[in-house]
Amino acid sequence: MYAVDRIASFPQNHRLSGARSSLSDSYTAAYGSAVFDRSLKGHIVCSDHSLATASVFAEVQLLSCRNVLIYSNREPQERALGLFAESLCHKGFVGLGARESLRFSSHEASFTPVVPEDRLYQKRQGGPTAMPTPRTAPPAGRVDAIVIGASAGGVEALTHLLPSLPANFRPAVLVVLHLPRSLPSLLPEVFTARCTLPVHEAGDKQPIQPGTLYFAPPNHHLLVDRDAKGPLLALSADAPVHFSRPAIDVLFESAAAVYGARLGGVILSGANADGALGLQAVRRRGGVTMVQAPNTARSPAMPQAALAAGPVDFVLPLEQMPAVFRAWGDGGAI
Repeated sequence: MYAVDRIASFPQNHRLSGARSSLSDSYTAAYGSAVFDRSLKGHIVCSDHSLATASVFAEVQLLSCRNVLIYSNREPQERALGLFAESLCHKGFVGLGARESLRFSSHEASFTPVVPEDRLYQKRQGGPTAMPTPRTAPPAGRVDAIVIGASAGGVEALTHLLPSLPANFRPAVLVVLHLPRSLPSLLPEVFTARCTLPVHEAGDKQPIQPGTLYFAPPNHHLLVDRDAKGPLLALSADAPVHFSRPAIDVLFESAAAVYGARLGGVILSGANADGALGLQAVRRRGGVTMVQAPNTARSPAMPQAALAAGPVDFVLPLEQMPAVFRAWGDGGAI
């Protein structure tokens, strides 16, 4: 129930949202009050969600979290803002409380203030493009494996990249995409239908085969290990890193230790800083690195964090990346 004078501005917003009917069709007014139709409740889903422990819960257009973050310290605030950034669709909105702000947050670059005095922000399409610092060819000839990290917007980017790999592509490809921990992953099924390379969900102690795509399973870190026969996959239930399990840093750092200079590391679209330190670990071990140009990423925060962490070899839009992948595969110049 609302006071009639309170909803005086609602019809205009209703029209601007694209509604085809009158807002007055949805409520009954009497004695200075308006009661909305009870049938509207059928379109509302109420559920518990923990900002402290849960992962991305849905892709949404609007998030309202007013006067909640002020009761938390810096770490849970950063976690919650990261969840908001990953959960919002392209150009989605988030509203914070009067005493809350995105200023000084690591996620500030992911949003544009729309109504600053009301703490209303819109998720940005992209960010500034960093200048590449390229090497002309992969180090030490061929690359034996490529590790890829992505988050929000990552499925779209991977759909552009992975199907472009030819059937004779030699390196193994290991992918971490931030996933809800409580739901099964459909990524192997989705990409099996699109890719010429074999696609698998990674298993513990599974030998890494050349020319094969591996996706990290939900709620497990994916690592690279080695035994007497060669590199193999390992799964871990250790604590989340950057509030994520699987985490990109975990894969990149372990793969760099095993493959050294024969590793390629790639960071794609995403909404937090996971992977930035791992990509530098790849480079320190002599591997070659690539980051999606932030202004081409649906969520630029992850590429921006990777570029801020240190130098990388290639900063490219998605459409230029397949040529680099193929060059890494055959050891040719780029």
